[in-house]
Amino acid sequence: MRRFDTFLIFATLVVAAVFLSVPLTRWVVAAAGLQESYGFSVIPAVIILGIVLWFAQRVRLIERQAQQTAKEVQLAADARRAEEKAQQLATTLRLSTALNSVIDRNGLRQVIEAELPVVLGTNDLWITTRPDGWSLWLGESGEAGDSLVEGLARKPGAWESVPLIIGGKTVGVVGIGTRPDSAPAGPDRQLHIDAVASLLAIAVKNVELFRRVRELSMVDPLTGCLLRHYGLATLAAEMRRARRSGLPLSIVMFDLDDFKELNDRYGHLAGDQALVVVGRLLKETLRLSDIRCRYGGEEFLIVLPETGLAGALRAAENLKRQFENAALPVAGDHVSVTASFGVTEVTPADAQATTVLARADSALYEAKRLGRNRVEVASAATNSRASRPPVPIRESRTGAGAEG
Repeated sequence: MRRFDTFLIFATLVVAAVFLSVPLTRWVVAAAGLQESYGFSVIPAVIILGIVLWFAQRVRLIERQAQQTAKEVQLAADARRAEEKAQQLATTLRLSTALNSVIDRNGLRQVIEAELPVVLGTNDLWITTRPDGWSLWLGESGEAGDSLVEGLARKPGAWESVPLIIGGKTVGVVGIGTRPDSAPAGPDRQLHIDAVASLLAIAVKNVELFRRVRELSMVDPLTGCLLRHYGLATLAAEMRRARRSGLPLSIVMFDLDDFKELNDRYGHLAGDQALVVVGRLLKETLRLSDIRCRYGGEEFLIVLPETGLAGALRAAENLKRQFENAALPVAGDHVSVTASFGVTEVTPADAQATTVLARADSALYEAKRLGRNRVEVASAATNSRASRPPVPIRESRTGAGAEG
């Protein structure tokens, strides 16, 4: 097209040169002669041709200006998209860095609340995970404390759900709010969402792995109960919470009866099997809020939040019956595993966990002295009846070699 324009301009210049090389009067006389001889209207035709040529040049000029404007608009749009992609990359990298430092659920929730709305460009979001079953509701559609089910019930069918997949397994789902009149996400937007979902899936999986590792370091593998150190720390924390809230708190200590005889007669593997049964019964019988701790060897500690002395006594009696009814199959025989229990309630005067433990331990010793397989209660007022000094805190063992 540019070559055609050049040729047209050149031809016009040649015609003008030829035309101007002859006096104008001769052209007029010649045009008049042609008109009289042949009927040609030369002068109007030349005027019209000139107008057409001028108009064609104007059109081409306007087209070139329009093309230049379109190029500038395209360059501006490309620059804008490049800036948006750079911003997306920066926010995504910031999210990735923040997620890499997360090791627990609370940290993950805080990062999601702070960074995910910025990365995805909306605060109308929710997320739910599978490994430990927690969910988080964000944005204007949900209020503080609203559950995911309540939020979705108020706003059905207005979400783009993106699965969080790692290693071929779905570990959660992210919901992104959409408007009914919004267009579907383009390829670039979808790639960005998929990248963010991959980062979240990795973070969720890492949090789950950290949780499992932490539990393995806290939990006795035989019984599934907390190890002594963590059990005592939990008891101290519950005592502080009880003092702040004014709610009751009780503990139960129990010891398996004749555990040494079980080990001596059937072997330590049988003792381990008995401990496994005890751990299972504790999990099945107690509440989810109750804390189970393997205090040492065959001795256990149970912390009962928001439970008074009467409730703790009922829990101990229930456990005693469960142990009596649980026959342990060993070497073709069925062995009954019983336990002796000591129960006490934490009082406001109990400043240290050791004071409460000593009181429960004295009640446990009394149950052993009175014949085993029974429950004894010790209150702060009756603590003086203990006939032995407090037993030193012992390290928990994973085997069954402790004597009972």
